[in-house]
Amino acid sequence: MNFVIQASKPRISGEYNLGDRDISEAIETIFPMNTESAILQWNCISIPLSYKYDISYMIWDILNLLEQLQTEPQGMMMIQWLPDTFRVDWKIVWKDNQMTIKSYWESVVGGLEELLNQKPVISLKIDNFLYEWKIPDIKRTFVVWKNWNINLQKFLKMEFYIHKPERFMSIFICL
Repeated sequence: MNFVIQASKPRISGEYNLGDRDISEAIETIFPMNTESAILQWNCISIPLSYKYDISYMIWDILNLLEQLQTEPQGMMMIQWLPDTFRVDWKIVWKDNQMTIKSYWESVVGGLEELLNQKPVISLKIDNFLYEWKIPDIKRTFVVWKNWNINLQKFLKMEFYIHKPERFMSIFICL
């Protein structure tokens, strides 16, 4: 397959910050700097994604894309990933359960931009793309994540979050 996400089991810092304003900040808080990375494979090229920084910066774009793919039968979306270690532009077009992503890579860990730009396009079924993000029902999950943004302090006080923050990261963590 030309698009694969390999989740890992990163260490959780055990830190919680009631001042975190949204899920992006909360992700950055709960993951330490030196822990395993998720791996995104693009046309058989492996790219590490830091949980603390890459995933935390990308989360809202990821969730919006996954929601659009499940709610709109066809469409187009542009995403400019901004982390320094995953600086890439994606133009995503989808229709009839098929999607194509055209990319332009500017900066990634390992200096693989030239190699990645030699294979800038992937095409796959939407179902396969969604499966790689480990979410069987993005609509339900997206509601939880959106509510987090509105009621973050309430969520942080809930016992299941305090003891199992990784439940909110099932997209990217092998549980």
